[in-house]
Amino acid sequence: MKSVCSKTLRVALMTLMLGVAPAGAGAASAQFEQHEVVAVFLFNFSHFITWPDSRFEAPSSPFRYCVVESQTVADALAEVIEGESSGGHPLQLVPVSGPEDLNSCHVVFWSEADQERFLGADNTTNGLTALTVTDSEDLQCEGAMIALGSTGPRVRPIINVAAVIAAGLQINSKLMSIAQPCDG
Repeated sequence: MKSVCSKTLRVALMTLMLGVAPAGAGAASAQFEQHEVVAVFLFNFSHFITWPDSRFEAPSSPFRYCVVESQTVADALAEVIEGESSGGHPLQLVPVSGPEDLNSCHVVFWSEADQERFLGADNTTNGLTALTVTDSEDLQCEGAMIALGSTGPRVRPIINVAAVIAAGLQINSKLMSIAQPCDG
């Protein structure tokens, strides 16, 4: 059974993410921990980015999230996605022990501290076709497709649009309306 807290967190942060919050709600985001905000962004990417059908084994195959080494983000994401689906695909958190585990993922998140372990020396994902997301603004145009940057108390996705398109993914205009394209 989903907790009321998890549902409240998803709704509140989705509202803030889409910029449809009532006046003064910006301060509400300060009530959430950074890992909770990251988890809700990861959840919402499954609704605002479209993956080709060929990325799923079957129409009912799970949509897989992989979180590298960040247990607080993984725990928050597990709570947020519990019992949820996107496009008929149940949402699933997959454990990651090394780079070889990332090939089955639709969304891969790593923190700045893990970039060297999972990126090549040239900051590339070595052909990984998953949506790659980091909390490192330093990787906003190299390495990750989306960097979650902070602007005051708000988190704003910085999107490498060319990399997302090259991976065969489509970005919803609502996501682009709150995002910042990267400069690279």
